[in-house]
Amino acid sequence: MSKRELQMNLRRDQILDAARELISERGYENLTMRMLAQSAGVTVPTIYNLIGNKEAVLGATIHDGTVRFWQNAELSDDPLTIIETIVSELLHRPEYYQPVLRVLLNGGASTEMAELDGLFLKHLQDTLASMSERGALESWVDAEILGERMLSNLYGAISEWVSGRLSDEALPTAAGYDAAIALAGLTSEKARKTFRSRARKLQKGAIVSERAKARKKLRSSARKRA
Repeated sequence: MSKRELQMNLRRDQILDAARELISERGYENLTMRMLAQSAGVTVPTIYNLIGNKEAVLGATIHDGTVRFWQNAELSDDPLTIIETIVSELLHRPEYYQPVLRVLLNGGASTEMAELDGLFLKHLQDTLASMSERGALESWVDAEILGERMLSNLYGAISEWVSGRLSDEALPTAAGYDAAIALAGLTSEKARKTFRSRARKLQKGAIVSERAKARKKLRSSARKRA
């Protein structure tokens, strides 16, 4: 790599680091190119030349995050651990991931979302297929369909978390419990014991959504009126 290429990469990383900080502090909607340039110590044309417009900057931050997610998840050897790894990364920096995921879940940066979705779905399905080959998964189970459903349930929990209906403390249980229950019922005897144990442990976690709080408050008010 030439000195010029190295300088360009360092400057690009500098811009993306600044973008993450600003998104964390102000949200993506309030990010401007002028603000980003000032924070990164570069000019607006430099950002356009190295990365592109505002949406391209968001896409680049997501792409880099996808690589990091993938590297972490690739070390996992079972589907539940993959899900737990994803959740752990989200909770490591919620002030950044929540506004970014809000954009993704609303249809923004569709190419990057498709990349993220495809990587994790493939890894889930490959891991389930490997379990099936080892005899750890019931022979009739379709790894592709099960992987799809697991990822869909994960997105549901993440969506609730992003919207504020699910707390940071509740996200691990909400994201992993259904997967653990499914695997406990679809795996061979030895693996079943492991996933039952993990489901039991997750079950002790607090899944307290804002809707649950509202229902509790409503019941309390009804009792007082009675």
